Amino acid sequence: MKKSAKEKAKSTTRKALLSKKGSALAAVFIIGTSVAMVAASTMKIAVGELRLNNDAALLVEARNAAEAVVEYGFADLSKRFDSTMAFPSDTLAPRSGCSPLTLPDSFYTLFANSNLVMPGKPYNAFSEWGTYDTEIIGGTVPGGTWKFISSQTPGNEYDPLKDKMVLVREVLVYGKATVEDARGRQITAYCSEEFQVRDAPLFAHAIFYNMDMEIAPGPTMNIVGAVHANGDLYVQSNNSLNFKKNVSATGDLYHGRYAGISESTSSGDVTFVDGDGNQVTMKRSGGWYESTMDDWRSVSSQRWDGNVQDASHGIQANNAVALPSYQRNDPDTAALDDALNYGYNMIMPLDYNGTVDDNIEKQKYSYQAGLYISVSTDSSGITSYTIKTPERDVNGDLVYSGTVPQMTTLTFTGTSFIEIKNYQSYYYYGTTTVTSGLYDKRRAEGVDILQIDMGKLRDAIHANDPSMWGGLEPEKWWNGIVYVEWPYSGSDSGGKDGIRRAVDGTGVKLVNAKSTSSTPGIPDPANPNVGAFSTVRGTTIATNNVLYVQGNYNADGSSSTGSATDPDKTSEPPAALAADAIVILSNNWNDANSAKSMSNRVASTLTEVSAAILTGLVPSDKNNNNAYSGGVENFPRFLEDWNTTLLYRGSMVSLFESEASCDRWGLSDVYDAPSRNWGFNTLFAEGNYPPGTPNTRTYRRINFRNLTATEWTSAMNQLKSDMSL
Repeated sequence: MKKSAKEKAKSTTRKALLSKKGSALAAVFIIGTSVAMVAASTMKIAVGELRLNNDAALLVEARNAAEAVVEYGFADLSKRFDSTMAFPSDTLAPRSGCSPLTLPDSFYTLFANSNLVMPGKPYNAFSEWGTYDTEIIGGTVPGGTWKFISSQTPGNEYDPLKDKMVLVREVLVYGKATVEDARGRQITAYCSEEFQVRDAPLFAHAIFYNMDMEIAPGPTMNIVGAVHANGDLYVQSNNSLNFKKNVSATGDLYHGRYAGISESTSSGDVTFVDGDGNQVTMKRSGGWYESTMDDWRSVSSQRWDGNVQDASHGIQANNAVALPSYQRNDPDTAALDDALNYGYNMIMPLDYNGTVDDNIEKQKYSYQAGLYISVSTDSSGITSYTIKTPERDVNGDLVYSGTVPQMTTLTFTGTSFIEIKNYQSYYYYGTTTVTSGLYDKRRAEGVDILQIDMGKLRDAIHANDPSMWGGLEPEKWWNGIVYVEWPYSGSDSGGKDGIRRAVDGTGVKLVNAKSTSSTPGIPDPANPNVGAFSTVRGTTIATNNVLYVQGNYNADGSSSTGSATDPDKTSEPPAALAADAIVILSNNWNDANSAKSMSNRVASTLTEVSAAILTGLVPSDKNNNNAYSGGVENFPRFLEDWNTTLLYRGSMVSLFESEASCDRWGLSDVYDAPSRNWGFNTLFAEGNYPPGTPNTRTYRRINFRNLTATEWTSAMNQLKSDMSL
């Protein structure tokens, strides 16, 4: 039966609808499949991203932990180098007799709740390298290289040791750290960084204070050479004060006086040098550029190009090697001097009881001395002295019998270079005349003197004649260091720092040290002019007492042949003086007049001294006495009316508080200051230092690197080869 046209139309429409429905279903299927595929792909990407993010987070954590491992190594090395002068190259090797780096308990505490895979506890540094998933390894310790840190080299502008000769050692420290997530996935990071040890001789500074430093000259004063203070720095001047090289302090920089003293504040100009060599003032509108300013760090850096730095710039303390830090006396405990005067160890006698740390003992001038003079005293004064030389092993260390260092007595039969001058005087018509020894107006006492004639000592050393020294020629023991040991005051048992002072009313005096165009004023056997038998240049005189230096010392006394910076002649040797206090006496000094009024103690036209001085001071406001320390301008002590010039070249180091001569500065009828033509000896600037010069030690981190596993393995193999493991 044929369909009507109407029915045919309906059928066609139905087919079309069914066709469209099928197409829609197909489209839905296709789209659904695509969506599912996209979703699956998205989930896969998300999972991958999550894993990558997790791995990235683990890697960051591992790298941070590896860097922390290295930091522990740096802390360990800093502690070791603070107390020890030198190390064998393999001291960090994991073998018997060595001391490899390790991880302390604090490391385990710090990372207790982290993803770090902890090494076994306690950390066994002697296990085979590679045993631990997390470990620390130290490289070889080199002997060091002398380098000049030039301020003209890019990157050195803000180095506090710029323009100094520095002994540099670089120890590689390797860190490895493995972290693990909750699923057990581990990632290991490796890194290395160099621990740089930098030793700068104390005499590389024009002025070095192991404490607060004050300087307040009346006449114009120029400071040529680097200046450093382990404390605050107080500056001012009546006229002008000009620092020609870099200045640093671990505390703050102030214009004015130390708080609590009665001296006035002056308004003369104070300038510091900038990077172009210009002297730029410290003055500003309504005040001074100093550490109290809110923007001090940036302003000072821009104004002086890194030549003025303090605590805000991160300046570290420059402590003498092995000597603990100085601590000022607490004025609130006025009845007790509780200063920690550890720097005084440098001039203390040898320890005969075995109670002093070996590393400190080896820094002493008494330990290093080739010529050792022991002085004996009783209630009558100096009774005798003995000339000795310490016995040493093949390494140069002292030989002991139990705890007692062994000495060889030198029976000297030449022209005596030592004289005992116990204090004697007579009083006549209101005037005291000294007939032996000298009177020290600042100490307000007569002083028994052990007098050393430097010219006669020079001749005796240069002769190198064993018959003059009991059969032992100087070339076998002379090393340029002379130490004079005084017995301790019976009333001083030593405080917390173990420091004791020498017997009261005594001292050493040096005379006849004037040089000529052909002869040095002090022993200098390596000088070609005298027939060298030694590589040692110059002489250092050290004592645990007050040192009086009379007349020209290691200099010819002429202003036409040298200057405050340049030696009199090319062959001038380096020299140093180290003592509780150092008193400079002019060429015109006369012991007989030392107890008379200052009008009878008038200095001569010119006195010239060429020597580094390492000595003590009496701090400002000690025990709340409101007294000024005297400042750098009065750091060398005087006992005359200096109506003339003192020409001085050297280096001035205040390492401790004075113990034997601790009377305050500023008393009447003691002295009037000289004109100060003072400077930094170019010999020291060139790295030619006196015998026994102590070093300061600071550290830097350099050349940090993240390592690959391949680089780590290569470095370990090389290190094992270097250490013969």
